[in-house]
This record gives sequence, C-alpha cells and structure tokens, in this order.
Amino acid sequence: MILHNNEIRKRLDACYVQRFILSLYPM
Repeated sequence: MILHNNEIRKRLDACYVQRFILSLYPM
C-alpha cells in the first residue's frame, strides 16, 4: 500500500510539474 501510494504520488507530482512548466512556458 505505502509503495503504491508513493508511486502514485510521484506520478501526480510529475503531472503537476509538467502543468507548472507548461503554464510558465506555453508552447
């Protein structure tokens, strides 16, 4: 459970980082 939660959190963090970068530097 904890490992799965960590993986999901990492994936969500990656998605948020991509959104943040795209918002700063829109294509």
